[in-house]
Amino acid sequence: MNATEANRLAEFARAVRESTLKRLRRVPPGSENRRIDGQAMSFADLARHIADADRWLFEKLNDPSRPALTGRAHLVEIADRREYLALLEELEETGRQRAAMLESMTADRLSQKLPDERF
Repeated sequence: MNATEANRLAEFARAVRESTLKRLRRVPPGSENRRIDGQAMSFADLARHIADADRWLFEKLNDPSRPALTGRAHLVEIADRREYLALLEELEETGRQRAAMLESMTADRLSQKLPDERF
């Protein structure tokens, strides 16, 4: 993978994150904690999990022995819209950090396999 491919990967990551944010921003006020059933993740849980997954990736690259991250319901309970919007800002920021990290990675680093106990 060359620098151009790394740039394309980073641009794809940005586009996916923007698509996710677009949908999460459309969640009506008061529905941030809504879930289809008691075991499902809410919109807020999903946003929290994605931001946590970004941070996990940063840590996994530094410590390949880090265990897998799994999503789960009830990660966060939003009290008001400002809190939800702050969570989305955090998600936007971790997405920027992830894209910048991808752009800065060498071809060797991008092709490096990381151990994962699930596979």
